[in-house]
Amino acid sequence: GIFFQRCALEAQRQGLAIAVHAAAVESTGLNAMLRARLKRLARPTMVFRVGYATENRRHSPRLLASSVSAVLGEARER
Repeated sequence: GIFFQRCALEAQRQGLAIAVHAAAVESTGLNAMLRARLKRLARPTMVFRVGYATENRRHSPRLLASSVSAVLGEARER
């Protein structure tokens, strides 16, 4: 986390963009393919690209924190 944060901050300072690939780490199947490609047994904890963006992309849609809190509260009550 700390190392990635430093990379992201330095990249932004240099005018670079970062694209995080969470699915490659979180999905068991994609992670297995990534480990095979890297010829590693250990599970990668972070995968991201750094470079100069050629276009502006919107952020992935996210739920509001209040919505998540409401859903979690309802689940606890059950």
